[in-house]
Amino acid sequence: MYTPADAKILKALAALENDQDFAVVVEWFGEMEKELARTFPKCKDEVEARWVQGRMQVVTSILELVKGARDKYERHEAVRNKNINKREVLRDGAHS
Repeated sequence: MYTPADAKILKALAALENDQDFAVVVEWFGEMEKELARTFPKCKDEVEARWVQGRMQVVTSILELVKGARDKYERHEAVRNKNINKREVLRDGAHS
């Protein structure tokens, strides 16, 4: 079961974006993705193919999450700030 990344995870991933050690990990996942893509067509039976396909989906999902974390976090924060501003306007209007 896949649990979508919340703002806390997105913020952490965005913070790691320029970390050299984390870049090594991301590169490793990228190599893993390529290797799985090379392995998939060579699978001998359906069970093995499904296992490889599942691994590919997980690795690809992780890479997409890491690569899109900053944008997703910034969009989340923009919506959050907009909602806070709306509440403040409503609150201030009620007290006028």
